[in-house]
Amino acid sequence: MPLTLTHKHEFQRSVLVNEAIIGHVRDVLNTYVNKPGFSRFYIGITSDLETRRIEHERKKPVFKLMCPIYGEANPKSDIAFHALERDVINALRAGISHPDDPSRSMVCDNGAGGSMPKSWLYLLIG
Repeated sequence: MPLTLTHKHEFQRSVLVNEAIIGHVRDVLNTYVNKPGFSRFYIGITSDLETRRIEHERKKPVFKLMCPIYGEANPKSDIAFHALERDVINALRAGISHPDDPSRSMVCDNGAGGSMPKSWLYLLIG
């Protein structure tokens, strides 16, 4: 099944603090946690969304959507942007439950660590 790339959840402004992006990611996940057929998510960063989508389509077929969340065309510091991925993963590693129905939940599919610095933060949702 193809992994759909959708930009509908992309954060449309620059941010100075990672907590704003973490809050946005939480809001996006809350959109899907109550929909049937979604039970997991994965947080990642990349410099090439399409190439990464194709890789995930092959290696992570359980996911249905790839949602770019935040991109920096010219990151001021790769280290700072890389920290965004780590911070989002750490904040949401325990997964997420629907606020009104705790029986509806999604687990985080990320392992420990992360990847080398990149320029796009994205979610896989499946």
